Amino acid sequence: MGKALKVAIVCLFVLGTACSGPFNRKAPYTPREYKYPSQYVDVNGLKMCYIETGKGEKTILFIHGLGGSISNWEYNIDAFAAKYHVIAIDLPGHGNSDKPELPYSVKLDADYVYRFMKEKNIEKAVLVGHSMGGQIATLVSLAHPEMVEKLVLAAPSGADVYLPSTMKWFGERQYIRRAAMVAVGVSPASYPRFEMMMWRYLERDGKHNYATALVYDAHSHPTEEFLKAELKYDYDFIVSPEFPKFAEAYTKSAASIPVDFIRDELQNVKVPALIVWGRSDGIVPFENAVLFNDGIPVSMMALFPDCGHLSMVEQPDRFNRVVMEFVD
Repeated sequence: MGKALKVAIVCLFVLGTACSGPFNRKAPYTPREYKYPSQYVDVNGLKMCYIETGKGEKTILFIHGLGGSISNWEYNIDAFAAKYHVIAIDLPGHGNSDKPELPYSVKLDADYVYRFMKEKNIEKAVLVGHSMGGQIATLVSLAHPEMVEKLVLAAPSGADVYLPSTMKWFGERQYIRRAAMVAVGVSPASYPRFEMMMWRYLERDGKHNYATALVYDAHSHPTEEFLKAELKYDYDFIVSPEFPKFAEAYTKSAASIPVDFIRDELQNVKVPALIVWGRSDGIVPFENAVLFNDGIPVSMMALFPDCGHLSMVEQPDRFNRVVMEFVD
C-alpha cells in the first residue's frame, strides 16, 4: 500500500471516530463571528461565506487550510486592508460556508475559488493560501493563470506526503478532545474544565508534542489567544448538527491532498510565487518548501526561525511585512 493511500485511510479513520460518540448534537448552531461581518454569495448553488474590507487597487484573496476558516487570518487582515482590497473566504464545508454532501477535494475547492472570483467580478488577485489552501491556490493559478497576479504559499501541501508524526498528532488530538468532552459533559458550565484538560495536553512534553506539530510556542502572543479561541469554538461546534457535515468535508479533503499532488505541475506555474515556511513546522515537511521553490520557475522562499505551521498567526508582523514586500 502506498504512502498516499495510507495517509488517506488514517485521515478517514481519525475523523470517523471523532464524529461518533454519545453526543446527540442538538445544541443550537451559531455561525462563527469574524473580525468583519460575514457576507455570503451563491457559488454554483452553495452559499460561500466571505469577509471583505480595504479599497486598494490590488485584491488579496486569503484561502485557509484544512479544517481552518477565515479566523486563521485574524492577525493579517487589518494590515493588508490598509493598502489593498482584501477578501478572505470559508472554503466549502468549512467555517460558515454551506456543508452539503459533495465529493470534497482540493480540486473541487480550487474550482469553487475560481467560481467565487467570477461571482465577485474579481478579474485578478494575489492568492494567499495556507497549507491545503496553498495547494488550492496553486491549482487555481495552473487552471486560470490570467486571474492570478502572484502566489503566496504559506506551508503549502501538495508536493510531498505529510510527516509520519503529523498523522499521529491528528489522531491523538481527536481522541483526547473526544475523551475530554465525555469526561466533562456538554454544557456551557463544563467548558472551563474542558479547556483546562485540553490545554494540559497541548503543553505535554513542551515543544516535542503539540508545539512542535502546529506551533513553535503555544504561549507566545498571539498564538495562545488564537489557540484558546479555537478550543472554545471546537467545544461549541462539535455538539451542533453542523459538525458531522464539516467532518465529512474534512475527511474527504484530507484524503484528496496526497491523491492530487501537483509536484510535476509546478513547472507550469506562470506567476511569481513566495513560499513562506516555519523552520519548526511539524505538519508539512520542509522538503515541500524546497520542492515548491525548485519547481516553480519564478519563486523565492522566506524561512521563519522559531516558527511552526501557522506562520501568519505565530509571527504576524513578520508575515505581513514579508508578504507585502513581495506583493508590491
